[in-house]
Amino acid sequence: MKTEGRCTMKLIYYTDEHFDRWEDYIKRSERSSLYHRIGWKGVVEKSLGHKTCYLLAEDEGRIVGVLPLVLISRPFFGRCVVSMPFLNYGGICADSDEAEHLLVEEAVEITRRENADYLELRQMERTPHDLVTSEDKVAMLIDLESDPEVLWSRFNPKLRQTIRKAEKSGLQITVGSEENIERFYDVFSANMRELGSPVYHKDFFRAVLSEFPNEMLIFAVTYRGKTIGAAFVGLFKKRVEGFWASSLREYFDLSPNEYLYWKQLEYACGHGYSRFDLGRSTKDSGSFKFKRKFGAQPKQLYWQYYLNNVGEIPQMNPKSVKYRVAIGLWRRFPLRVTKLVGPQIRKYLPQ
Repeated sequence: MKTEGRCTMKLIYYTDEHFDRWEDYIKRSERSSLYHRIGWKGVVEKSLGHKTCYLLAEDEGRIVGVLPLVLISRPFFGRCVVSMPFLNYGGICADSDEAEHLLVEEAVEITRRENADYLELRQMERTPHDLVTSEDKVAMLIDLESDPEVLWSRFNPKLRQTIRKAEKSGLQITVGSEENIERFYDVFSANMRELGSPVYHKDFFRAVLSEFPNEMLIFAVTYRGKTIGAAFVGLFKKRVEGFWASSLREYFDLSPNEYLYWKQLEYACGHGYSRFDLGRSTKDSGSFKFKRKFGAQPKQLYWQYYLNNVGEIPQMNPKSVKYRVAIGLWRRFPLRVTKLVGPQIRKYLPQ
């Protein structure tokens, strides 16, 4: 434990005995997100094999801040400390600048102690600490209505026509959890191969469902009995969080993506949720423009870094020759090969 500023504030390293206190804090904090839930610790450790370090700031016996951290040791590519890797957001959740400062200082110390290349905090709000900041990412948020028809009326006529056409073509939606995991994974793994990106192992998604049995839903779009689109979402307080969504390219003429997104929004409205977070996007990217069609408003995100063994913010440049070559090669592999090899690569890619 460390003290900082006032003698009453101290830093605590999470152990199982802190479970209830951590979860109680996340429930009451106005700055918390689904990504701060303690269940992600088990998901990352059990299904991906990474070391975690979860920090709490305590003041006079009361938790006033938390910071989940994951240490990723990548063969041939060094080490990094991230909050939270593989997810949309993470970072610091604290009640005061003092608690925030305490947590950042300890995260920097961990980065140095582990001789990691860098610390990355995926912040919804900028921390005033002296860190290098990237503003390339935005969250795409939709404020919902209790009546989905009100939301529907805001769509432009072309989008409404596209969704109606999808319904008339025979597309159907099923909403479930573990019973839809096979449907989701078949579509998701095929889409990731087409994008030239390694896929998670199915056990990763099973671990998410196991840790959050009441907070996760899987939407599956079927056409003539075949699943052609699916989305994995989380529920937190009055918000719906979009994690992963995919559709099979050979069925794009049926507009499964538009249908899938509308059905998620319709469900969220009908079940009393006030906001739908469609996930992060790079500004002006294809996904950014697609989400904007549904009325999503961008909210600036702040990915903040302490650079320990590197001189600049790490990034994968999709325009680079090496990146394009790697994507092209991956697309040529059979799907069964990418499902087998992909998870061994993907667990080291925190994006």
